[in-house]
Amino acid sequence: ELAILQRQPHLEDLLTRGRKHGAVVILGFQAITQLRAIYGPNVTATMLAAPATKVLLRSNEPETAQWCSDAIGKRDVIRPQFSEMAGPEYVRDGIGTAYQYREEPAVLASEIQYLPDLQGYCCVAGVGVTAITIPLEPIATPHPGFVPREKTVTTETTEAVAPVASSPPSPSSTTPSRVQPERGGRS
Repeated sequence: ELAILQRQPHLEDLLTRGRKHGAVVILGFQAITQLRAIYGPNVTATMLAAPATKVLLRSNEPETAQWCSDAIGKRDVIRPQFSEMAGPEYVRDGIGTAYQYREEPAVLASEIQYLPDLQGYCCVAGVGVTAITIPLEPIATPHPGFVPREKTVTTETTEAVAPVASSPPSPSSTTPSRVQPERGGRS
């Protein structure tokens, strides 16, 4: 998590200039307020604007949820408004339709706050935004845990062998052999 690392003085340069050199940086944080307290509002805004891909999951903190909503963007909405006019008997009744154009958040901050586990939005610069669900794969166990040894009883029959008396070692086997010095080295 980015906030745990405390202030990293060259992180802003890495994010803003490293992309053209192929740097891939993954930032993870839970609350934008933590980053603003560490880096200040301007540097935080610069750092969070740099990544081309953003994966936004649930955030219970209102300011972070609002930032996520703003990062996803807005949408244009056209809503029809109907009106009816009724008059006395000799005046013709009328029905009118007017269209109201509005811009509103594509995803509300409150929707970000109530997202289910492992669901969110993926924003890719130049491509768009889509809702995502991250599949939860069970962790494969490469081998079982502790397996107690099975108790097996084996009976073998062996023939009795008479002990062999050992003789003392011969004097020639106890004298060390002469070691030859290595060639090319000092002796």
